[in-house]
Parts: sequence; structure tokens; C-alpha cells
Amino acid sequence: LDVYRKNLYLYQSMGENRRIPLAFRNIARMYSAISAKDSAIHFYEKAYKMTDDTKSKCSIASELGCLYYEMNYAEKAKSMLYPLSVFPHRKENAILYLGLLYHANKQKDSARYFFNQIVNSRDLIKKSVVHECLALLEEEEGNKPEATFHQLQHKLLQDSISKMMQSDELENQNLSYNYARLEKAYAELKQEKENSQDFIFIELLIGCTSCIVFIVLLIRKKKGISLKPQNNAQLSTIFKEKIF
Repeated sequence: LDVYRKNLYLYQSMGENRRIPLAFRNIARMYSAISAKDSAIHFYEKAYKMTDDTKSKCSIASELGCLYYEMNYAEKAKSMLYPLSVFPHRKENAILYLGLLYHANKQKDSARYFFNQIVNSRDLIKKSVVHECLALLEEEEGNKPEATFHQLQHKLLQDSISKMMQSDELENQNLSYNYARLEKAYAELKQEKENSQDFIFIELLIGCTSCIVFIVLLIRKKKGISLKPQNNAQLSTIFKEKIF
């Protein structure tokens, strides 16, 4: 939250008006995450009013509309969600929340109208929620066969979602296991490489040491040969001095 506040201050000081609404939205999301709904709504509303980008406006309207629904601000929620029902990427989410909104307000016909629009959604979670809500609607009105049908569909979808989640969890476990194996293999390879480098270094060190010893011995040998005539000459001079 502090980071997003600093970003907001930075954008405002630099005159980056295009980024300010997104900073407001990010702050709103953080407040929403910690259940500070009123503060979240405050920043969502500021973001919605400031942005001119259609995509960003739809995204903010969708999140704000859902938050209005959670806070039981029915009319405000409708004002955000209704316009989104014509945008393909936001349509289903908006329609679902409108259905939930009318269902919560006991407006069953309107709720059924919106739920039936997305009952064939490709999103299994949304589809499951719709069948559950339709089952409740039909049961409230005494339509037992229809209620049973939607309950069955809801259960089948829940089973499918559960299997998919288990499959994803298993896949994640396999990925983690494979990653651990690769990491271990990499560590072993790295250790072998380091050991190999150490061995090569030792060989080079021994070779260099041998060369140095050889050169030293060679120098000493040469010095020894060159000193012998000089020593003999000195001895001869001393001998002569003693004789004469």
C-alpha cells in the first residue's frame, strides 16, 4: 500500500496524469484486500472518474460494481454493471453479478433473465454458480423438477472443477518434483565442474612449480660453471704471491 501511495505521489509530482488513475485503482485493490471497503470504494471512484481509457474504465467499473454489490449498494452496482454487458470481455461477469443482485433483492424474474444469459458459459465456475442460483429460484417457486435438474448440473460441474483443481495440483507437484531434480542435477554438475577446475588448477600449479625449480637449478648450474675459472685464477695469483 505504501509503495502504491509513493507511486501516486510520484505521478502527481511529475504530471503523469495517464498513470494516476491506475495508481488509484491499485490503492483501491489493496484496501479491498484488507476488507477496508469504504476506502477501496473511495479510490475506485476517483480512478473511474479520472480515466479516459475505455479498457481501463471497464476494468475499474467491473471491480467497483462488484464491490458495490458486496456493500449492498444496489443502484450504484447497476450503474456500473449495466454498461459492461455490451463488452465481450466483461459481459459475463457483469451479467452474473446483475443476476446475483436481482436475486438478493427478490426480483426473481429479472434474476432468472440474467442467469439464463450465461447458463451455457464456457467458464465452469460461473456456470456452476448460475445453476446453483437457478436451483434456488426454482425451489423457492415450487418447481421441483427444474430445481432438481439445476442441482444435478451444479453438482456435476463442482465435481469437474474439483477434478481439474486436483489435476492442476498434481501437475504443480510434478513440476516442483522435476524442478527439484533438475536443481539437484545442476548442483552436482556444478560441483563436478568445480572439482575438475580444482584438479586442473593443481596440475597447472605443479607444472609451474616444476618449471620454476628447473629454471632455478639451471641458473645455479650456469653460475657454478662460470665461477670455477675465476676461483682458479684467484688461487693461482695467491700462490704466486706466496712464492715470490
